[in-house]
Amino acid sequence: MNMNVQTPKPWTESAYDWLVRSQKIQVRSSVPVDPSSAAWAFVRSSAKTGTGTAFIDAALSKNQISSLPIIELRGRHRTGKTATLITLAARFVADTRPSRFRRAQEDEEQKELPQAVILDSNLDFVAPRLLCAVRSALLRQSPDVLSEDGLEQETIKCMSRIHIICSGDTMAWVPALESLRFRLSRVASHHPTLFLWDDFLSGPSETTERTEVIRHLNRLTRDCTVLVITTTMWPTRKFSPWDKHVSQRITLEETNGDGHPYVASIENIRIPYSITAAGVLC
Repeated sequence: MNMNVQTPKPWTESAYDWLVRSQKIQVRSSVPVDPSSAAWAFVRSSAKTGTGTAFIDAALSKNQISSLPIIELRGRHRTGKTATLITLAARFVADTRPSRFRRAQEDEEQKELPQAVILDSNLDFVAPRLLCAVRSALLRQSPDVLSEDGLEQETIKCMSRIHIICSGDTMAWVPALESLRFRLSRVASHHPTLFLWDDFLSGPSETTERTEVIRHLNRLTRDCTVLVITTTMWPTRKFSPWDKHVSQRITLEETNGDGHPYVASIENIRIPYSITAAGVLC
């Protein structure tokens, strides 16, 4: 039996065509298709919008290691440190909600969805501000799709994935961190968790207490897949053993009234921003 075997024709393309084709493949691969991939796109700043906060995206883009970075926001009082964390938490849960994707929502709700954890040392987080930020994030994504009832339901679902832990006692963070480590390590292989700490170790405490908290936080970052972002007062804060673990530092400052009222500095980059009831805009 004769079999005609056709020799494949040689296929060539110009360097420019190859570049365009590669860029299209890269874009398609970076587009989130479910809550898990959306969480990765958020913390890697690999989607078109990233976190939606320019100075955080700039810090994430500078990360040169495989693990997720640890970012420190530092600034004086009323420079938007807490507002930035509120904005990030709201946009994270809005970006990772199952209803954004084609996959059946019922299938996703059976899984562990991405979570945002906020540690509040000075009781600066209030529910109305967080609620306003979540509603704003949802409306920015789907201004013409969500009805008022739909917006309310999505807001409730998003708010249920933001967990706030408050304590003014330094040593109280040790059992809290251990509990979080045990809980978050179970989902570490599926998607990252957004881990935000407002006024990190800002209260009066003994050196041994602070060292113990840092030790447990290191264990958490080692065993869990978390993007850690902390805030601290600056320049009043003293040197801490935690400083050597910080990947990127962002300084938030007030301006002299030219354009935006605030500016964020990361290395040699200066990014203006403003603070609204719905969070930080830049």
